Amino acid sequence: MNRKPLRAQESVLVVLRDTLQRLELNPTAEIDTPLQAEFKRILRVRIANLEAQSAAMRSLLNIQGVHGSKWRRPV
Repeated sequence: MNRKPLRAQESVLVVLRDTLQRLELNPTAEIDTPLQAEFKRILRVRIANLEAQSAAMRSLLNIQGVHGSKWRRPV
């Protein structure tokens, strides 16, 4: 499992999305070689995985935050 901090994952996502966008907006994108198509597919899969991990981490942090506040003893 990828254990990068949430902010690091977000910055990686920005770079991957930007790279994919540049590839898709490239005027020669109409002539996709099998290697370019595979690279784009891998980028899309990696982006989807990172987005899912980020969402799961946010959800987990929200749950821990809610439950963490219940477990604190009053001072």
